Amino acid sequence: ARLGTGQLAALSATQIRSLSTAQVAALSTDQIQGLGAKQIAALTSEQVNLGLSTAQIQALTTDQVKALSTAQVAALSTAQIAAMETSDVAALSAQQIKSFGSDQIVALTTDQAGALTTGQIKGKVIDGKGQPVDKAAVTIEFKGGVNMKREVKTNKKGEFILIGLAP
Repeated sequence: ARLGTGQLAALSATQIRSLSTAQVAALSTDQIQGLGAKQIAALTSEQVNLGLSTAQIQALTTDQVKALSTAQVAALSTAQIAAMETSDVAALSAQQIKSFGSDQIVALTTDQAGALTTGQIKGKVIDGKGQPVDKAAVTIEFKGGVNMKREVKTNKKGEFILIGLAP
């Protein structure tokens, strides 16, 4: 039987680990986003690698990405790495990044790699109800010494990142 989003969110870490990779693969992106950080951390490396599709990886929130263990990050396929939002790659800890294999490093897009090696500004735009705002225009103005204005749009999760800044 298919679990509803609320039922899935109520599962313990042990119950999450007992899901088959096929059951994980069958979860909708809404169900994935409904999982808490502890539930994401409870997924086995096999569930992450074989169960999560690139669409499910893209649906992960930044907090969920931060909750991935180094073993889970090491288990990500090159397609899963390439599918990650640049803001999620930028949110990875030094320990998570160190767990990348050479194939994973090569799979990083130019923007993802840049997010790891340069200064950046990132954030999230939400509406009055706390819901993420997709395609919101965020303007960053630099003052003092250099007068520059840069604009970036938010993703489906309301997140934005401006990379390529002097650290």
